[in-house]
Amino acid sequence: MEHRHNAPVQDTQRREWTERPGHYAVVQTRVATFPNPAAGVDAIAVVPSNVRWEVQNLGALLTTSAAVANRVVHLIVDDGQGNQVYNFPASQNQVAASAVQYSAGVSTMVVSFDSATMLVLPFPLHLSPGWRIGFKTTLLDAADQWTKFAMITKEWINF
Repeated sequence: MEHRHNAPVQDTQRREWTERPGHYAVVQTRVATFPNPAAGVDAIAVVPSNVRWEVQNLGALLTTSAAVANRVVHLIVDDGQGNQVYNFPASQNQVAASAVQYSAGVSTMVVSFDSATMLVLPFPLHLSPGWRIGFKTTLLDAADQWTKFAMITKEWINF
């Protein structure tokens, strides 16, 4: 599909078409959901090839086993090569045999209350293909389970 406009054009799928020198990119805001990782594995999303994300919000639920240990959840961003560029720990530890919803958003306050913890997301946060974002847990037990991992993101698809 070819568009020749100076300004972005919204289509019925809520996508924004923007002309760039030499190519086009589709910009769409969407809710991305991810499969539950195996028990004992952290909730991490990897930016697909040929895509760039601007993350708006993300969240997931951690249900801990009865194994006695305090878990410390961190919101992390890395380049997929082991270079961590952002690491934001939760303000409170999560105890054994509990369920806490972790959320991260822009322009938020850090707070933990009523089985929910809010973390701060840097903004703007543009992630290139191969970059990773998600939750990394200190002392994660083999029976702990992350579920309901989702994010709101603007997505640029290069073609």
